[in-house]
Amino acid sequence: MNMKSLLLFLALSGGALATTLVPDATNLWYNAPQAVNIAGTTHFTYVNNNGQLYVQSLQRDGSLTPPVLLHDWKQIDDHDSPVLVQMKAGKYKDHYVAVYARHNSDLMLRISLRPNDLTQWQPAVKLQENATYPQVYVGPDERLYIFFRRYRAGDLGLKLMTVPGDLDLGRREERMVVRFPKDSVVYFTTTYRDGRFGLAWNYYNYVLKKHQFLHVAVSDTRGITWSTPEGQAIPNLNTHPPVYTQPDDLQLRAWHMQLTAEGKPIVGFMQYDREFIPCCGQEGANLGHSQVMLYDGHVQQIDQADVTFYPSGLFVDADRRRVVYAKRENDTYQLRAFNLTDRTSCAFLKSSRPLTWPRFVEQSSGDLIATFIDWYRDLNDFRTDLLIVPAGQQTCQ
Repeated sequence: MNMKSLLLFLALSGGALATTLVPDATNLWYNAPQAVNIAGTTHFTYVNNNGQLYVQSLQRDGSLTPPVLLHDWKQIDDHDSPVLVQMKAGKYKDHYVAVYARHNSDLMLRISLRPNDLTQWQPAVKLQENATYPQVYVGPDERLYIFFRRYRAGDLGLKLMTVPGDLDLGRREERMVVRFPKDSVVYFTTTYRDGRFGLAWNYYNYVLKKHQFLHVAVSDTRGITWSTPEGQAIPNLNTHPPVYTQPDDLQLRAWHMQLTAEGKPIVGFMQYDREFIPCCGQEGANLGHSQVMLYDGHVQQIDQADVTFYPSGLFVDADRRRVVYAKRENDTYQLRAFNLTDRTSCAFLKSSRPLTWPRFVEQSSGDLIATFIDWYRDLNDFRTDLLIVPAGQQTCQ
């Protein structure tokens, strides 16, 4: 551990070595899952500001394993971070699978050489072109389900690729889920639970330069047909009305969703006035007006974040009945937890550094990762560090 990591440990945990800093690491955007806990070890992925993709592990004793290079795009872009899953049965039982895409370019897949081992990988295989935002799940049939956004003339939209459990890529299938409307693209977040997928999305109209409308749907157990949160069949996702329309002077982005044990969706989204101005490298550059919003059958505002979109972020933790989100208050950045049962919130981590983009560590007891931003001038010019915060360090301050 270097001195910078040690000092951050002490500053955030009151002397107890609990939180972990990973320098020069970014896993922004919707790619998921980017952190998963398996047998007590947290594996996580990221891209650095040289365009190199890594996987690394935080072990039970708090030590970090050496980073393993998955790919070098030789292109700096914060959209490129890989996602990571582990196969549960069949030919590749306990092998890891990494899926990643260069922004609006090649969608790639790699399989670990040995089970339960992240140190060596088979050669990368290209799955598709003109893709971004991979979100990957291992279904009950052991197939891989890969949601991604396809950006190619004649084939524009949110798509779903399925790969057989034996990872025979020659038998993969692909279908359109939501097509881009005229003059618009789709931004989306998905989730998976007990054989069902949840999907929340919004449209960006590039003529109006505005993110618009919140749409929510839940699939059957095969991800083929979709219904409303109330259980009514949706014949066509492209024409289904939104569950929420933002005020005229604001815009919104669907950010994260989960399904409850009963199959009901909970969606967190941001509503804000300004999409982007350079963040964090200039005094006051990340000020803005934004609200942290929640949809769980009806829409409500749960807090005022006071930042523009890029230094914001949230995740929904349905099992622990909470939403964790980033907020700026005066000159302090916070991670806050909103209790879905009693509708109260509290800060559990504060910093003078911009602190943003919280994410849930899958299969953990409530651990999360977040991002410190040194600067964010655009998606090709940024410097960030990752922070891993165990559940035991998420006590209200």
